[in-house]
Amino acid sequence: MTFPRGYRNENLEHYYIQPYYVNPEIVSLDAEKMKSPKGNEIWVYSKERTLIDIWNPKLKFDTTTRLEALKRYIDLPDRKVHRIAILEKKIGKRDELRQAMEVLL
Repeated sequence: MTFPRGYRNENLEHYYIQPYYVNPEIVSLDAEKMKSPKGNEIWVYSKERTLIDIWNPKLKFDTTTRLEALKRYIDLPDRKVHRIAILEKKIGKRDELRQAMEVLL
């Protein structure tokens, strides 16, 4: 899970949560509220932001997971590929993601 840099909670390990810390300005980029299956409001990232995070080399997702996420994203009718470029300017480039997109698109 992503948290603002400086946030600390010792209970995260108890719940098997691996925290990933980023600058506070980046935490809310492309986040939106939606209802959980139980009806509670929760914050979630857009598909584009999630894809960028999956391709973050610091998070160490395996190649199979990264490629599967990209393939599923490309198959979506409501994908916003231009949004990935906008987010990359703010979060950081993902060269491997760009190369994989060039091959698949």
